[in-house]
Amino acid sequence: MTNDFSSVNSIEAFLAELDAAPYPFYQQDAAQKLLDAIASLKTLSTSADCKERLMYRLQYHLVRLEQLQ
Repeated sequence: MTNDFSSVNSIEAFLAELDAAPYPFYQQDAAQKLLDAIASLKTLSTSADCKERLMYRLQYHLVRLEQLQ
């Protein structure tokens, strides 16, 4: 799983990994990586629509993770 969240593409790649991952996979550092991706997204220079779409997907996975614990 990626740790580099310096671009929109890297965040999208991380989300693709999460989309494809089985539920137990979430319990391995996923929460911190989601929070890191959210923090990085806030600093990226991209359109508001793009940020909103990615933020929604990141928050979806964060909620999904919380439901599993």
